[in-house]
Amino acid sequence: MAQPGRSGRVNRVAALEGKRIVVVGTSGSGKTTLARALAAKMGVPHIETDALHWGENWTPVPFETFCDRIEKALAGEAWVIDGNYSRT
Repeated sequence: MAQPGRSGRVNRVAALEGKRIVVVGTSGSGKTTLARALAAKMGVPHIETDALHWGENWTPVPFETFCDRIEKALAGEAWVIDGNYSRT
């Protein structure tokens, strides 16, 4: 943990400590349920990678679109994300 009085950058990192959480697990393990509860408790956005991956009629979006969506979703300073995608 950062110490008081250190550089502004260190203090900013300390303020964000524990504000970016990744929940990973197998299908049906409760990732989304846990991530949603954590995000609500912390007051930060919940990002569900399945919602970013799938388009209409449960068809996967193009890989570049998926990566763009992930990048935009992770731009915030605090969030909880869940999923199990190896190529993002």
